[in-house]
Amino acid sequence: MRRNLSFLLCIGFLASVCHADARWCSIVGRGPSDTIIYPPIARVARVQGVILSRIYYLPSGQVKDVEVISGPVMLSNWISEQLKSWTIKTDATGDEVCVTLVIADFRLHSQSESMPERPITPDSPSILRLSIDGEITPILYGGGVVSTLSNPLSRFKYAVKRKVSKIFAHRS
Repeated sequence: MRRNLSFLLCIGFLASVCHADARWCSIVGRGPSDTIIYPPIARVARVQGVILSRIYYLPSGQVKDVEVISGPVMLSNWISEQLKSWTIKTDATGDEVCVTLVIADFRLHSQSESMPERPITPDSPSILRLSIDGEITPILYGGGVVSTLSNPLSRFKYAVKRKVSKIFAHRS
């Protein structure tokens, strides 16, 4: 009898301490206002890349948490805050928390380039792929010269050329 009682107490203690992980669920849609915009500061700084994160949500659609796995900090903080306001549409039932892997690809292009074609890849039921495209913000140099030079070496060459032309312009 005493052995049975201690066994039941151990089982009760383990049941209260242990809890199940979130289950992997598929996202079948999202709300009409659930969008991701390119962060303005990241466009100016020309930050781009892929963000991997997990989104935890209830079957009712309410997002509980977003856990960033990897990616540029400037973009990952931004997408984390935006995803927390989403309403997820899922085919999951019950009350257990769901989790889905989010792969967000942030890419910049210049105003003269057309939007790059994104290949359509079939998603796994528990993976949400997002493509966020943004235009490179023009840089305004002294004298009203606008440039979208994205290569640091090109910007350096431009700055040296302007300084050299100013030096020789004053000697004439």
